[in-house]
Amino acid sequence: MKYLFSCIAILVFIAGLNEKLAAQPQYYNYNNTGGTTSAFPFVMPDGRMVQSLHLPGSFSNPAPAPGGQITSVFVQLSEPMNNKTLTEMFVKMGQTTLTNLTTGVFYSGPMTTVYYRASVTITNPIGWLEFILDTPFQYDPTQSIVIEMSQCSSTFNTGGNTLNTITSGVQRVWSEGGCPFVPWINSNAYTTHTGFNIQVTQPPAVVTTAATAVTGTTATLNGTVNANSTPTTVSFEYGLTTAYGSTVAGVPATVSGN
Repeated sequence: MKYLFSCIAILVFIAGLNEKLAAQPQYYNYNNTGGTTSAFPFVMPDGRMVQSLHLPGSFSNPAPAPGGQITSVFVQLSEPMNNKTLTEMFVKMGQTTLTNLTTGVFYSGPMTTVYYRASVTITNPIGWLEFILDTPFQYDPTQSIVIEMSQCSSTFNTGGNTLNTITSGVQRVWSEGGCPFVPWINSNAYTTHTGFNIQVTQPPAVVTTAATAVTGTTATLNGTVNANSTPTTVSFEYGLTTAYGSTVAGVPATVSGN
């Protein structure tokens, strides 16, 4: 019986360990508990919006992040969240060539809403908090990425401070208060501890097969395309020599999925 209890205890321990390890991002900028803490954006009961800028090469741990589709975004917490409810919770992402944000001004370039909940209740231990994206975001590691997180109200005194490392320049801007968000007159060099899970996208796989129904003036061109989950435009080049010279759209002209 003692042996059985020991096995159960070990299984419970392993299950708990796996649950914690599941929240570890594949790639991140910083992963330590010695950073500067911030209440933005989760702790503020009247809501807050924060935009953070991450430069090319920032996500270099444990190896440089590749290009691909971001499927989850993480932020590192300095304290646990305990049954915290957030309303109108948004995560948006955009890429840019900027190396600094502008003090007291929100970034206004193109942004994609990748996560939204009218209301979400979060319980999370100290460490990485994961948001599984509703819409994967195509990431180019040669450009900076702007991450916007906002919420319109949150339950107070239930944790959620984030960890940040002070770098240089203007890396973070935030709102003066809750919804509707108005930019605060200040900003700082806080870089939020952030991580990604990235699904590396494979290029389309193309095979051209023999033409059929060939006559003196017409032919049916054939081939297969595996888009590897990336929308892909399909066309044929053709001509009387290997220089081709003419192009015709495939049918269908765009494919996706696998």
